[in-house]
Amino acid sequence: MIRGINQQEIFTDDGDYEKFLDILATYRKKIEYEIYAYCLMGNHVHLLIKEGKEAFSNTMKRIGTSYVYWYNWSSYREYTSKTKIVNIDFALSLFFDKKKDKAIEKFKRFNKESNKDQCLEITEKGKPYPTKR
Repeated sequence: MIRGINQQEIFTDDGDYEKFLDILATYRKKIEYEIYAYCLMGNHVHLLIKEGKEAFSNTMKRIGTSYVYWYNWSSYREYTSKTKIVNIDFALSLFFDKKKDKAIEKFKRFNKESNKDQCLEITEKGKPYPTKR
């Protein structure tokens, strides 16, 4: 299952559903997992999948991350494909590579790295993490 934070909508129109299915199809070819059933709801997704060439947790991360990058209003695409309004030079210079294409690859790897950040400080039950005093 994939669910929107705080049960927020993750699909708002037909294009959103189509993009999610495209992502499933793309990774199905790359990872060779089997899809037996799916149900796309407004704020969550049910998937019945048989693990492919990688650990199931990685597969779910790839699917979810790919959809989030597409769905959110973010400048990430300006760094990785076509720049429209963002000056990407400063941020790319932080990756210490004079070749732009290599800096972009480092930027992509950096954004895909796992970390232990606790975004929004929300627990699984929707309650804030206790703060230290």
